[in-house]
Amino acid sequence: MYKIIKGKSISGEIEYRVSDGSVGERSVSYDFKTIEDAQEIVIKLNLEEEHGQVWNTKELQQDFTVQ
Repeated sequence: MYKIIKGKSISGEIEYRVSDGSVGERSVSYDFKTIEDAQEIVIKLNLEEEHGQVWNTKELQQDFTVQ
């Protein structure tokens, strides 16, 4: 199950990571500048995981990773 982890970027800005595990235990995470963006994708990922579908990771990173 994916979850949102609030953290700080190297520059000190607040960011939200949608991750499949805790720090040190995760295999993938996606960074967002707003909690709203993170909530939108965590819901989609969890629904798809629950129903046996998997997103294309490259496509997800391209669409949702903070630039």
